[in-house]
Amino acid sequence: DSAIDNKEFKVYYQPVIDIHTEKIVSAEALVRWIHPEYGFIPPDRFIPGLEETGLVSKLDMYVFSETSRFIKERSDNNQFIVPISTNLSWMDFYDTNMLDNLLVNLKQEGGPHGYVRFEVTETSYAGMAEKNHSVLKAFKDAGASILIDDFGSGYSSFSTITEYDFDILKLDMGFVRKIGKNSKIGSVIHAIIDMAHHMDMRVIAEGVETEEQISFLRRHGCDYVQGYYYSKPLPMEDFAKMLNEQQSA
Repeated sequence: DSAIDNKEFKVYYQPVIDIHTEKIVSAEALVRWIHPEYGFIPPDRFIPGLEETGLVSKLDMYVFSETSRFIKERSDNNQFIVPISTNLSWMDFYDTNMLDNLLVNLKQEGGPHGYVRFEVTETSYAGMAEKNHSVLKAFKDAGASILIDDFGSGYSSFSTITEYDFDILKLDMGFVRKIGKNSKIGSVIHAIIDMAHHMDMRVIAEGVETEEQISFLRRHGCDYVQGYYYSKPLPMEDFAKMLNEQQSA
C-alpha cells in the first residue's frame, strides 16, 4: 500500500508495431517497481509474491487507473493516442469486488471508446470458471477489447479460443525465438496465424528481436509485432515522446 501511495510503481509502455507500416498501433502497459532503498526491482521478483497473497489485484487496479488516465489526458489534449492493454492476473478473477471496481472505472475513466484493452492468459481465463463469458462480455460492452496472451504456452490453447471470441491473439515468444532454429516452427506459426484470421482475430507476435524473425512473420501474414527489435518497454514520458513524433510525422 505504501509503495502504491508513494508512486514507487511505475507504468512502462511497450509499443506494438504494424509489421507492414512499421508504425505504432497499440501498446502494452507493464509495471516496474522503483524502490527507494533497493532501486529497480524487476516484475519476476515481486509479482509472484503479490499473487500468492492476493495483493496483485490492487496493483493491477493501479496500473489500469494510471493507463486510463494517460489515455484520457492525451485524448482531451487532442494528442495522438493508441489502444493500450493492461494485464489481468489469474487472481483478479477470484476477486469480485476488484472486477466490479474495474468495470466501474472502465466506464468512468476509460477514455475514448475502444482504446482500452485487457490481456488474459489461459490460466486467468480458466480461473473465471462459469463467470468467464459474463465478465469478459461486460468489459467488451463497456468498450474494451480482449486479448488472449501467451498463446501456445499452455495445454488448453485451442479449446480456450473456441470458447470465447477474443479480439487479438498474442503468439507466445517461445514460438518466435525458435524461428530459424526449428524446421517445424514455420508450419506451426503459419497455421496459428491463418487459424486466427479465420476466427476474426488479429495476431501480435511477442518477443521479436531480429530481422530474420520480422521477415519470417511478415511473409506468413502476421499483423503486429512487439519486442526489442523496435522498442523495449518505455517510461510514460519516453512513450509519449514516441507518439508525439509519430503524430508529427
